[in-house]
Amino acid sequence: MSDEDARAAMIARTVDYALPGTDDVVVRRGVPIAAAHGPVVIDIYSPGDLRPGERRPAVLIAIGFPTADLDRSLKDIGAYRSWGRLIAASGAIAIAHAGGSPIEDLRAVAAALGPDNPFGVDPGRLALWACSGNAPTGMALLAQTHVRAAALLYPYTIDLDGHAEVAAAAARFGCAPPPSFPLATLRAVPLLIVRAGADTMPGLNPSLDRFIGAALAADLPIAITNVAGAPHGFDLYPQTPPSRAAIAHVLAFLIAHVGG
Repeated sequence: MSDEDARAAMIARTVDYALPGTDDVVVRRGVPIAAAHGPVVIDIYSPGDLRPGERRPAVLIAIGFPTADLDRSLKDIGAYRSWGRLIAASGAIAIAHAGGSPIEDLRAVAAALGPDNPFGVDPGRLALWACSGNAPTGMALLAQTHVRAAALLYPYTIDLDGHAEVAAAAARFGCAPPPSFPLATLRAVPLLIVRAGADTMPGLNPSLDRFIGAALAADLPIAITNVAGAPHGFDLYPQTPPSRAAIAHVLAFLIAHVGG
């Protein structure tokens, strides 16, 4: 496969999972929001049965790469579009963002979801979804903005105990570098960590296991699902019963915590 074919396949690949109502999801793309640091746009995935004037919970899809070497934002590729539709088909509004400063962009999105937001979002019922190198951006939001829960899939997290695998991955792959904050900051945020058992991304599982151990030692509200034998990005490959169960668990976890 040529590099161009591989790029096209990456852009087109979607989550190998479907829910009733997925085709009824209403999508608005490229909606600008106010942001002091620079332009930010969002894509909004609304459940097909959302009524005028109704407020629904929302799941923010963290995008941690200012560029993706794909001639488009990550929010515009199949993986994130399909997760947006799955979240909306589950009953919540999904919001993905694009701009030039991932952490500031995501904070601007959260700030735009106040009581008078025009998107149908209930600002008191927010959750976060993030994967891979997008997760440090999502965790920066958790450290400063209250959300009810977060699901992190095969995530880079934060470096602990003098290690630097996450910082090295950020430098290598171009995602926003990991934030620095006390683990106790996450005490009020239930976390679901979905670990890919056969993940070969540099330093990912060692750093993730270190984070999980520290979170458990601190008695944080964390749940861990290990998809044994699964590769990085397992949700984009032909599904196995364990990977299908993990996707269903992510959706159920988010909706349960925001009261969709």
